Amino acid sequence: MSDNSKKRILFLTPYYPPEIGAPQSRISELAKKLKDRGHEVFVLCAFPNYPSGVIPKEYKNKFLIRQKIDGITVYRTYIFAAPNKGFLKRLVTHMSFAVSSFFAFAGIKDEIRPCVSVVESPPLFMAFTAIAMRLIYGVRYIFNVSDVWPDSAVDLGMVKNKFLIGCASFLEKAAYKFSSGVACVTRGIVDNIRKKNVEFNKVHFLPNGVDCNFFSHRKFLAGEYDPQINEFCEKFGLKDKFVVLYSGTIGISQNLSFLIDLAAASRDRENVRFLIVGDGAEREKLEEKSRALGLKNIVFERLIPKFMMPALIASAGACVVSLLDIAVFRGALPSKMYEYMAMKKPILMFAAGECVELIEKAGAGLASYPGDLPAAMKNLDALVNDKEASARMGENAFNFVSENFSRDVICSKWEKVLNRF
Repeated sequence: MSDNSKKRILFLTPYYPPEIGAPQSRISELAKKLKDRGHEVFVLCAFPNYPSGVIPKEYKNKFLIRQKIDGITVYRTYIFAAPNKGFLKRLVTHMSFAVSSFFAFAGIKDEIRPCVSVVESPPLFMAFTAIAMRLIYGVRYIFNVSDVWPDSAVDLGMVKNKFLIGCASFLEKAAYKFSSGVACVTRGIVDNIRKKNVEFNKVHFLPNGVDCNFFSHRKFLAGEYDPQINEFCEKFGLKDKFVVLYSGTIGISQNLSFLIDLAAASRDRENVRFLIVGDGAEREKLEEKSRALGLKNIVFERLIPKFMMPALIASAGACVVSLLDIAVFRGALPSKMYEYMAMKKPILMFAAGECVELIEKAGAGLASYPGDLPAAMKNLDALVNDKEASARMGENAFNFVSENFSRDVICSKWEKVLNRF
C-alpha cells in the first residue's frame, strides 16, 4: 500500500490483553501487524475482567484510562464485570460496555479521528455503539463477526423467548445495514450472512490466523521451550506420556464432556494422559464428572500466560478440537486449531462441517463425528501407535497453516478491505 493509503483505525472490542483468549489474541495481533505496516491504530476496550469477572483494583472507580501496549494507544473504559456464568449477567455485562464505550468515544473522538472502526461481534450489543457512532459522528465501521448472533444462542438453547430473539435479529440486521463491510472469520459465517440479504460485496472472508514466529516449531527444535516443557511434565505428570491436549474455552459449545468419556475409555492405557487447560462455564461440571468416574489419567489446569502457550502445545502428542454439531457450528473454525498446526501437532477432532473439511484438505489430523466414541478411540489409537503418520500430519498442518493462515497473510487481506475507506 502506498503511504497515502495508510489509515487511522479504531478497534472497538470488549476483549483485549492482558486478558487471555482467542478474541484477545486475534484482535491484538491484527492491530500490531497493521501498526507495523504504518497504520495509526487505536483500541477502545473494556477494563480487564475475563474470565474471572473481577476488575483489577487499579481500574476501580475510574471511567477511562489511556495506556500504551505494544506501541498502540489503548483506551479502557467501564464494564459491569461478572463471571462468565448466567445468561442474564452476561447480557448486562455486554450492554454496560456498549453504553460506556459510546460515551468514552465521544470524549476521545477528536484525538483518534478514525477513518474506520473495526467492531467486534459477539457481543451483538456492540451494534448499538457502532450504529450510534456512524449516525452521530459519521464513523464508518466493519462489523467483525466471529460468531453469528442470535443464531448461536438460539441453537444452543440459551435464548428461547421469541420476543428477545426478534429484537436480537432486528439488531443484527441493523448492524449489517449500517456497516460499510462485514468481516467473517469462516466461510460458513459468510454463507449465513449472505443468506440474510446482506449486499454481496459487503461481506468478506477474513479468517483468524496465527503468528508462526511466536508459535514456532523451530524454537522447539532449538530447545528454547525446554525449561517450560520440563515444568509442565513435572507439574502434570507428563513424562513419557502421549499427551492429548485441549486448551481454550470450556463451555457448552466445546462439548468437552465427550473428551471425559474418551479419557474414561482410555483409562487402562498407561502411556496416555489427557490435559485440559482453560476456563469457562462448564469447567466445574467436567471436573466433577472426572472425579465421579475416578479418572487418574486426566488433569485440569486454569489459564496459563500466553508466553507459555507454545511450550504447552509442544508438550502434546495430539491436540483436540471439539464442537457440538449444531447448524451454526458447521461453519466454525476454532482459532486454537491454527496454533496447534503451527506447532506441527496432529489434530484429534470431534466436529462436523468446515473445520473437518479444512483438516482433511490439509491432511493435518483425524476427525470423527461428535459423540462417536468408537471412532474417536480408533483415531486416538492411530495417533498414539503410528509415530510416523502423526509426524507427517504435523508437517502437513504446519505447511498448510503457514501458507494460508499466517498473521502476515491475514493482515494483507485486511489491508485490501481497509483500502476501500
